[in-house]
Amino acid sequence: MIYRELFKEYHAMHRPYMNMLNELLSKHQLFSSQWGIMRTLKLEGPKNIVEIASIFYIEKPSASNLVRKLAELGYVEAVQGKDKREKIIRLTQQGETVFTEVSETIDAFLSSIVEGISEEDQRTVISALETIRKNLLK
Repeated sequence: MIYRELFKEYHAMHRPYMNMLNELLSKHQLFSSQWGIMRTLKLEGPKNIVEIASIFYIEKPSASNLVRKLAELGYVEAVQGKDKREKIIRLTQQGETVFTEVSETIDAFLSSIVEGISEEDQRTVISALETIRKNLLK
């Protein structure tokens, strides 16, 4: 029953990882969930609230609250979509600047915590976690 050990280790790693990540992000008044939205907007382009909620498996009101806080910080803005009722969320220039700064910090952090783990082993873990996520969403 090796799967028990897998989830024990995942659980033991998750809280310290999130705490350290949120500490790094706090310098920009961000939490990991807000950073996830910024990263998605940067890498995948503008999205509406429904798309953001779906990507992060959260309710639409939760996504709206996260986006509202990002807008208050000046990191995102809502622009009118093709349908006049739809608002598209995109990074502002300030959001782009913060994204670049935070990315450098996060990359250094992530690199440090996988030190000593081969690229091949990292790919194996990625594949396993993808499969677990897919099994959860069946």
